[in-house]
Amino acid sequence: DKYSTENELHALLRHIRNSFAHGYVYVWKKKSGNKVFLIDYDSGRHKPTAKIMVSMPILEQWKAILENIIV
Repeated sequence: DKYSTENELHALLRHIRNSFAHGYVYVWKKKSGNKVFLIDYDSGRHKPTAKIMVSMPILEQWKAILENIIV
């Protein structure tokens, strides 16, 4: 889900933040590399608003990019 007041990047970051904040983070340890599954959940509507699966290296790259951009 994306609010009309936000762009796609803000929506993605909000969903990632909510996943970590509410503990909906699952890690699969694979021989080919760990995968991270993030879920943002709307408890009022009783449904997920985002499901994101990303590799650990990609998640770490996103973090590094954001750390270099945000002051």
